[in-house]
Amino acid sequence: LPEYELVESTERTVSDRDAISYVYTTNVGGANIKIMQTVFGFNGMLYSFTYTALEDSYDSHIDDVNAMLDAFRIR
Repeated sequence: LPEYELVESTERTVSDRDAISYVYTTNVGGANIKIMQTVFGFNGMLYSFTYTALEDSYDSHIDDVNAMLDAFRIR
């Protein structure tokens, strides 16, 4: 992204692995966007899950996104 601002980073677990979620904001084509990118490694692979929403709508779905990350399992 051309210009973004890191809002926060939070340690968490995904599929019983240590992970970190980065939340940042940016402007794309005149729209204010808020993004949460959650990353973790497993078996030599790096996994990245990204939730993107208009900044004004971000909070309306973040609980669902966190529930999906909590339910996600790698076998």
